[in-house]
Amino acid sequence: MLTDAKIKAAKPTERAYKLADSGQLYLSSSPAGGRHWRMNYAFGKKADGTTKQKTLSLGSYPSMALTEARSRRDEAKAQVRDGLDPGMQRRIAMRTVRAQGENMLERLARR
Repeated sequence: MLTDAKIKAAKPTERAYKLADSGQLYLSSSPAGGRHWRMNYAFGKKADGTTKQKTLSLGSYPSMALTEARSRRDEAKAQVRDGLDPGMQRRIAMRTVRAQGENMLERLARR
């Protein structure tokens, strides 16, 4: 399991690498120095019957702490357990917010 000290000690290298935590959560570190929380999960089936592996981006470090990344991972795992694709749920939520914003701009323009 990761600790905050291990994360802070991780330095950028020539190649991207992952620092693994528990439950398919990991911190992806890029050569440019960016660090992003990601989570692998299985959802749906391919044509050959095998499970599709997907990756969900949770946020960037340090703006999202380890504890918050773990809680978001748990929320995403609960969605998978309930038969929902967390990536698709995020896209739906973003489209809804965008549509509400467009409606607000339209209402303001008509005044």
